[in-house]
Amino acid sequence: MYLLNIMRTPIHYIIMVCYTLLEVVNVEDMMVKKAEQSIMELIAARQEKMSKGHKKIAEFILEHGEDATFMTAAELGAKLGISESTVVRFADK
Repeated sequence: MYLLNIMRTPIHYIIMVCYTLLEVVNVEDMMVKKAEQSIMELIAARQEKMSKGHKKIAEFILEHGEDATFMTAAELGAKLGISESTVVRFADK
């Protein structure tokens, strides 16, 4: 039934809907990239005032952001030689 409706719809309406959907996806992508950039900027700005353990985490995130995204607190702590609780405290700030 849905296909029948599309077949009866003038092509310019279909193109307009597709274009609108693409714009929404692009806007969402831009918002995600802006949020990621803002978080990285915030970490970089606060890095000087961080404790030694938090600086290690910040450096790793700034250099390996995509890898850090998929790591648990335990994995990140083990990789950096710091406790899981330090990673959790970093995330809370």
